[in-house]
Amino acid sequence: MAEMSIARLRNIEVAAGPFTRPWTGQGWGVSSREIRRILLGQIVLGLITAAIVLAFWGGSDALAALFGAAIAVLNSLTLAFSLERAAAQAASEPGKAARRLFFGFVGRLILVVVMLALAMGWLQLHPLPLVAGFAMTQVAYGLGAFGAFRIGG
Repeated sequence: MAEMSIARLRNIEVAAGPFTRPWTGQGWGVSSREIRRILLGQIVLGLITAAIVLAFWGGSDALAALFGAAIAVLNSLTLAFSLERAAAQAASEPGKAARRLFFGFVGRLILVVVMLALAMGWLQLHPLPLVAGFAMTQVAYGLGAFGAFRIGG
């Protein structure tokens, strides 16, 4: 029964993305170098998005795009931290690790909603460039998850 739970937990972690055991580089084939590459890809695509927005719509909209990109990068860092903590418990306490993954997901969802609400409400950033920056940076995460940022093997 415990082996079945561990297998389910590993499937959940692998399905969650490339951030399986980010800081140790151990586990399901993802090294900390790959994690840094994905984060760098997110940052670069976020900066490119902000530069395009700056060229067409101006500085305040570019700031909104940068803020949206920062939200996505923060979301990825939170995912990495959550999965690292759950992976450390996977073998000894699979139920607790699965709960940690679930609450990590809920926490990330709340983080993104609060940050987007803060950006549009209190900071009065324009929604379209904000969401564009967030979305393009999430695209970079997806490209990194499928190995599009691999350079030289």
